[in-house]
Amino acid sequence: MARSRNIKPAFFLNEQLVELPYSTRLLFIGLWCLADREGRLENRPKKIKMQLFPADDLDITEALLGLYSERLITLYTIDSIKYIQINGFSKHQNPHHKEAESVIPVCDLPDKPEALPSKNVLIPDSLNLIPDPGLPEKTLVPSVKSRFLDFYSVYPKKKDKSKAEQAWKKNKLDEKADLIINDVINRIENESSWQDKQFIPLPTTYINGKRWEDDVLTIEDINHGNKTDKRPNTKLTGCEQLAENERAAKEWLDMVSDTQDEDGQTVERVINPI
Repeated sequence: MARSRNIKPAFFLNEQLVELPYSTRLLFIGLWCLADREGRLENRPKKIKMQLFPADDLDITEALLGLYSERLITLYTIDSIKYIQINGFSKHQNPHHKEAESVIPVCDLPDKPEALPSKNVLIPDSLNLIPDPGLPEKTLVPSVKSRFLDFYSVYPKKKDKSKAEQAWKKNKLDEKADLIINDVINRIENESSWQDKQFIPLPTTYINGKRWEDDVLTIEDINHGNKTDKRPNTKLTGCEQLAENERAAKEWLDMVSDTQDEDGQTVERVINPI
């Protein structure tokens, strides 16, 4: 049950409070109304929010920690129940003489808070700085976004995405992402076999085989005899070339087959090497 409390003009000039967000300062005033005549109440953030900020998006737990860090309140636990003690409450408030006695147990160790950020804090109405060792501050480690989706978005054959992503992470390829993506784009534009989608390796096969380290076999290489390629030249058209393309395609398919390794990942294996 909420009670009437006093607020003094000095509240708005308090050097500790002005360091806190205005919503936290308003919460501090609201806690006075919820606390019993000894300045104690249960630490139930959801209930406190419904009583004081029913229509506002306010993180009560974070705001309480802000008050706690300035030693304006004490947070403590007894018999697994969490409580709040408003520090200096009896000094600044004059509860009605008919107000019921407090039924909340007193904090046994008011000078040993549960958790307090490391800083020098001021006790209200005091000019003495009291060093508090506090707890070590946590170092936030920024999350690193995987570059797999950048690779997969440009890869021309979309199949077995989850397996490909596992292979990407297993090989730790984020640092090589730009190199790999540039290789894929280069092969799309220049690799002779990649001009027909059926001859493009699965993304998992490309990753596990480190295909970006292989030479790019262009149409020009084949026409000048610089490389030996038994795959069909799909950029050549015409009735006279059709039969040759079909023969070369059949020979290539006889040489290469897709299977799975012991990890369940697709790889290319030469069956009848020439």
